[in-house]
Amino acid sequence: MKILRSLAYLGYVAIFIQACSIKEDPLPQPYDTLTHFSHKPGVFILNEGIFQWGNGSIDFWIPGTKTVHHDIFQAVNKRPTGDVVQNMSIRGSRAWIVVNNSGKIEIVDLRTFKSVKTLTGFTSPRYLLFLKNQKVYASDLYRPVIYVMDTLGNKLKEINLERTAEQLLEVNGIVWALNWSAFGGYDNSGISLIHSANDTYIGYIELGKEPNSAVIDRAGFIWVLCSGGYMHQQAPTLWKMDSKGNILFRMEFDRPGDYPTHLQINKAGDTLFYLNRDVYALPVINPALPGKKIIEAGGRNFYGFKVGKHFLMISDALNYQTRGKVYIFTRGGKSLDTLTAGIIPGHFCSNE
Repeated sequence: MKILRSLAYLGYVAIFIQACSIKEDPLPQPYDTLTHFSHKPGVFILNEGIFQWGNGSIDFWIPGTKTVHHDIFQAVNKRPTGDVVQNMSIRGSRAWIVVNNSGKIEIVDLRTFKSVKTLTGFTSPRYLLFLKNQKVYASDLYRPVIYVMDTLGNKLKEINLERTAEQLLEVNGIVWALNWSAFGGYDNSGISLIHSANDTYIGYIELGKEPNSAVIDRAGFIWVLCSGGYMHQQAPTLWKMDSKGNILFRMEFDRPGDYPTHLQINKAGDTLFYLNRDVYALPVINPALPGKKIIEAGGRNFYGFKVGKHFLMISDALNYQTRGKVYIFTRGGKSLDTLTAGIIPGHFCSNE
């Protein structure tokens, strides 16, 4: 045990020395607490922070400008956002912030970003889904359950699954819960189905390992992207299904080292986008993998990705220890701007 503690100590020392030796860009001025987000369309940049360091943060960028307000939750509430800022969803005049390793969800007033409620009692919350029947579902990384809440954040019940869940998608009253994680020995090769009216688990669709993201196209078909497993146990796959869960076809990635993630779709619902080291676009009609490469990573460490209303946003985690970058591109892949974000920018949320 003494040897293990010594190795851990040396590891932290190495990280500290490396972080101190890297020259960072000057941090712009912090958020002006008089700013009202409801009157400024923009994008929230969610910075995960270093796992177990509690230095996750949220930045706010106003498109068309170089204005980035940094660490706005800390600036307004005078306390850290928490450990691993995972996700954020906007519902009316409030934003729900999932901080997964802190086991909490922060609900803030979107106009001021002031915390109005902190939800606790989760193991490791991941994704939220606001249902049409005024309920809220939350998935969990470590527990095979879906938490059911009302829109005020009150917990109503838990739905027991046989697997842990990640991204959530509602299709005609049925919630599709992607079973992405194998942590804890759970199966991670498909999708669990939940009836949202009575919150019951009703079935399972087996696909490929690590289904990480899913979208609905303009015709109502569901596309699911599977990375094939962290250790590349299987070839990655892209699946097309109808709203009843019938598999229409399956496409397989065949290049060594492929690990596709972040499947998204444009507003028109006719073009898929995904991240596989580089950024690719793929039509929903007559698709053929890998599709068209529209942005090349080069030496950059692309980590997070968002298809915005008018542009693409890609985060660069750099060395996972210092403030990252966010690159702004047109839908066609033309570079527009580069922003400085917090540590490990991973997700984006727009208030447009």
